[in-house]
Amino acid sequence: MTDEHIDKNLAQKSRQSRHVAPAAPSPARRRTGIREQRKIRSGFTLALAAAAWLAVPHPAAAYLVAQSLTLDELIAAADFVGKVMVIESTPVANPWFEHVQGYEQVETEFKVLASYKGQAGGAEIAFEHYAMATGPANPGYMPQTYHFERGRTYVVFAAATENAGVFRQLWKNHKSQEDQGVVLAAGPEPRIGQPIKQVVFAELTGLLQSRSAMDVKYGLAHLDLLSGGTFEGQRDFDREDVLSHVKPLLS
Repeated sequence: MTDEHIDKNLAQKSRQSRHVAPAAPSPARRRTGIREQRKIRSGFTLALAAAAWLAVPHPAAAYLVAQSLTLDELIAAADFVGKVMVIESTPVANPWFEHVQGYEQVETEFKVLASYKGQAGGAEIAFEHYAMATGPANPGYMPQTYHFERGRTYVVFAAATENAGVFRQLWKNHKSQEDQGVVLAAGPEPRIGQPIKQVVFAELTGLLQSRSAMDVKYGLAHLDLLSGGTFEGQRDFDREDVLSHVKPLLS
């Protein structure tokens, strides 16, 4: 299957929907592996749909949504860019955040694995952000929100505050890419000394090797979005390079 055919397959499906291995795995384990591969392949179309959802304003939104930034613009906008591991999240009160029904102000504590831009100010930092709360949400508006899983690693783009070691989300209102500002990482490797765009690309392509179908779908969706797979044509990554990483999933 050529890259051209893969790219056409990607485009068509987008339009339609938008970690030592045992020396001798048991038959049960082989069956489990086959089922997981089927889940990943069946999730491929869903990943493309997720990419479209992240890249395009929801048609039911009753408010204006700004277009997402390129990675270069995102890097320029951030005071701090780093790779972090989640410790815990707790509620916080900060007048910068406006009250929005169904959403809460949260401070997530991170262990800093690497700093790519700016100074963390310590081995651990705090990141203030909106998160989904329990109860009914405002049906006509959603702020920029983030959800972090304890123990997982992320690349975070953040704004500095007047308090050292405390950072905040870059904006109150989400962009057309609703999760822009945070990238799920494939693992804890620091990747110190690499350009930020290269770090992001390595993390997203690394997710394609995950045993988790959800991780694979996340990687596919974001790689598709960042390589021109949506109508906005955002091209932070070369499409052919992305397809070369996607191809093994289709064989």
